Amino acid sequence: MQSPIRALVCVLAIALTSTALAAPAAKQYQSSLTTPPNGAATIKITKPSKVIIKVATGSISFQLKVGGITDTMDQPVNLAGNTFQVDFIRPGGNFVTQQFTFDISDGKANAKFPLALSAFPLGAANPGETIDLRAVRLVQSGTGFTFGVAGLTLK
Repeated sequence: MQSPIRALVCVLAIALTSTALAAPAAKQYQSSLTTPPNGAATIKITKPSKVIIKVATGSISFQLKVGGITDTMDQPVNLAGNTFQVDFIRPGGNFVTQQFTFDISDGKANAKFPLALSAFPLGAANPGETIDLRAVRLVQSGTGFTFGVAGLTLK
């Protein structure tokens, strides 16, 4: 009598295991942007800002919405040639950095950067692969210092 029960338990275990192994699709990443804790940049973020990364068929869209970028005198900044940098790990363990150039006008930066999977760093990415996001940084033009990071401000 125990053999049919064991067989049923085995069948159920296999069925449940096979359905539990599929990872859920992660289609979007969003984070607040804030001034880094030990930044040496001469500009800073003073208003709520965010980064959004979305997956679409055959591409990934990287988007910045940054406001209240001020200088050391708390004046709105106008600065061209800044860098939006995203660090991640690809399948197989390769660490990759993707960079985009953006401008700040009147203390604001709103930019969207589409990237085709075929143009992915270190070779084309394939649908269904997972990337591990490690860091998001905004780098000040001319200084190379980080003025924005994906993070939290503690209260």
